[in-house]
Amino acid sequence: MNFLAHFYLAGDSRSLQADNWLVNYRRLDGVDRALQGLARRSSFRSQMAAAGEDLRLEYSRYEQDFREFFPLLREYSRELVEGGGPQP
Repeated sequence: MNFLAHFYLAGDSRSLQADNWLVNYRRLDGVDRALQGLARRSSFRSQMAAAGEDLRLEYSRYEQDFREFFPLLREYSRELVEGGGPQP
């Protein structure tokens, strides 16, 4: 089951759609708001609320890591789907 299908089946799709989560994640301020929200709702102390600023300051480094990682993730996902899913 894919990520979005899980939200729809779990009944969480109204918030996902109403708040445009995925659309908002395409911009740094949207990611920042999400991280701040997670920090507010977490039951433990973290520095998550400051992570958006770190992302802004180090964006080029994160982008480089992402550009190396994402093709590997796509290939792994393709192999997983073609192989029928995770094997025990």
